[in-house]
Amino acid sequence: MSLQYVFPLRDQLEAAIDTQRLVLEASHPTNEALATWQVGAQETVVSQWWELADFLVMAYNDNNFNAHTVGGSIGYPVEFANMIGFNQDVHPIFVGRVAPSHVDANHLPSVFDRQNNEWDMSGPTAAEPQFLAEHDRSSVGTWVVTVVACFATTSFAFVAGRKFEKASVDAKADAFLPLASS
Repeated sequence: MSLQYVFPLRDQLEAAIDTQRLVLEASHPTNEALATWQVGAQETVVSQWWELADFLVMAYNDNNFNAHTVGGSIGYPVEFANMIGFNQDVHPIFVGRVAPSHVDANHLPSVFDRQNNEWDMSGPTAAEPQFLAEHDRSSVGTWVVTVVACFATTSFAFVAGRKFEKASVDAKADAFLPLASS
């Protein structure tokens, strides 16, 4: 867009202003004449840019190129179409993850050695998650502690709720309220 419309208009306006300025300066104008020419040049530049803005909105409206033929498709860049495997198949394209072309030089440790109380730099990194599953150090003891903690918390909540319920019951709560007499 810039190469087709913006830069040529910019160059055309610069050349026109330079030509007009040289002609005007050769005639040794007064300050009033210079001011009048300057205002006219500014108005011309502004009107030309607004015309270009209106044209660009019309030309690229609704993601279509409407300048020469109405509704012409803009399309995708060739590099992008090649990257996602674009072809003439009508089925949707599911974009897969593309592996990075470089390896991160600053690996962070991802395994903590509990015996020595330090991070293990020789273990798998965050870039190798398949090794983390193989290096899982969970044990049955962890599961037992988790189940016992959940059971204890649920039991405590049940007992506390029952005590609160009994403490809040009023002796007169069973009685009916008298109806208002008419």
